Amino acid sequence: MHYAIHEGSFVLPDTALDRTVNILMLNDGPGGLNLVISRGRLREDENLDAFIAREWALATREAPQLTERSRTAVTVGGRAGVQIEATHEQDGRLRHQVQTVFPGDDSGRVLVMTLTSATPFTDEQRAMAARMIDSYQPRVARPTLIESPDSTS
Repeated sequence: MHYAIHEGSFVLPDTALDRTVNILMLNDGPGGLNLVISRGRLREDENLDAFIAREWALATREAPQLTERSRTAVTVGGRAGVQIEATHEQDGRLRHQVQTVFPGDDSGRVLVMTLTSATPFTDEQRAMAARMIDSYQPRVARPTLIESPDSTS
């Protein structure tokens, strides 16, 4: 498979699974603001709700104080997703998060965008988060190399 990252592209075996995590420090408002984008994959015959339940069970093992505050349906890049507001304790401090989970494509890839703050979200931070989610545009065609690196000229 031809695989593209922001900096370039390379060839991977077709069995490779993208579990990349992007961490962006937005540092906006009190408590700072971090955006983590991670990737997952639906299991066979699993829907998005089952994926979220499975990932949530895993997360609560690592962070037993993880508490869901609300859950709403959202549309991201034309795809139906779920947005969960939650809190969890880390290093003795309460953290606030908004996690948006949605299909990345039709093949079972899932994107998880988690916005985290050390303080409750302000209206401005919520508006910025909504703008980021609303601005998501899926890549129409995955980048490919014009010629395979093992081709001979």
